[in-house]
Amino acid sequence: MQLPVIPLGVDTPAYTADPPARTRLRARIGASKDDIVLLTLGRLTPATKAHPVPMLIAAERAAAACAGRGIGLHHVFVGQQTSSAMLEAYRTAAATFTDKARVHMLDGQDAAIVHEAWHGADVFFTLSDNLQETFGLAPIEAMAAGLPCVVSDWNGYRDTVVEGETGFRIPTLMPAPGDGRDLAGRYRDGEDDYSMFHARACMATACNVERAAAALQELALNPDLRHRMGAAARHRARTVYDWRLIVGAYQDLWADLAEIRAASPAWRPVESASAVTPDIPDPFQVFQGHPTATLHGGMTVRPRQRDVLRSVARLTANTLNTVAVDRSVPRAQFNAVLETIAGGAITVNEIEQAHGDCDGPTLRRFLLWLYKFDVITIGGDRDHP
Repeated sequence: MQLPVIPLGVDTPAYTADPPARTRLRARIGASKDDIVLLTLGRLTPATKAHPVPMLIAAERAAAACAGRGIGLHHVFVGQQTSSAMLEAYRTAAATFTDKARVHMLDGQDAAIVHEAWHGADVFFTLSDNLQETFGLAPIEAMAAGLPCVVSDWNGYRDTVVEGETGFRIPTLMPAPGDGRDLAGRYRDGEDDYSMFHARACMATACNVERAAAALQELALNPDLRHRMGAAARHRARTVYDWRLIVGAYQDLWADLAEIRAASPAWRPVESASAVTPDIPDPFQVFQGHPTATLHGGMTVRPRQRDVLRSVARLTANTLNTVAVDRSVPRAQFNAVLETIAGGAITVNEIEQAHGDCDGPTLRRFLLWLYKFDVITIGGDRDHP
């Protein structure tokens, strides 16, 4: 069996520097030549692309650092909206979680705007946190445009973005295998549709927001690093992902397969006697290779701020953050768990012991939901200090 890995490609000449397009984009959003523009490009669908709130929190933290140096920071979302309600939810989230960072929502269905965005930005930024993102074409396009990338350390992204060379990969954390059986059961039984199944898994998948903010800040305040990584990114796109190379790889594969067929005797595959209906497995088991690490009981939980209840209230005020709360820790136990966390450093195992009346997988997914939105930190692994 032949199983070569041949990636998607891009037409790299189409991303050659376009100074007038850069000028138009920056004029469109009111960015000066010295301001930093972060670009997040893709569908505006948190459940199946990348949740915006962790990115907004990281951008705001980086913007605060830039403001101290007299540098403005703009975060531009260019995407296709699924509904006017979803677009409004994004705008509400931006108003809630950013102050220093200037956030712009531009129409990703307008080809001229997309072109301007690739050339007007300084850094490409996306923290994918969902199961369906297996490769990600946007980082390849960003590299072709000469943009350093700040992306999640997630499945295919770790093959395309070279840590410390073409950008930064931000550590990700997901539940351990076994903690998603009930989610699979709901999807199998028709209680949840495909989108909700992904949304529930997404809400239990977290990126290290602090690490993301630090990476953005480093690129924003270090133009030499930004330009060096951008040049390396463009070189990688041209020498690895240009369509001329990708098509050539396919042609070589076709030729190899033709030789194998010509030299092999004819055979007929064995046919199954009956149709097979596979079960829907635990997503955190099937996709355990996607994140940097999976949660375990020895990891240490710390509150990011003293008033944990207030931080959570701020989160739940936005519908983007509460899509899976109905399967979270019951409201009667909600505040008790938060009060335990507010007491200071405590391990995941100790939290479970203190709240034995809570379902284990549900409680652990709740902790990751809190970590996702930077209410708590989770440490104990090299990639999650």
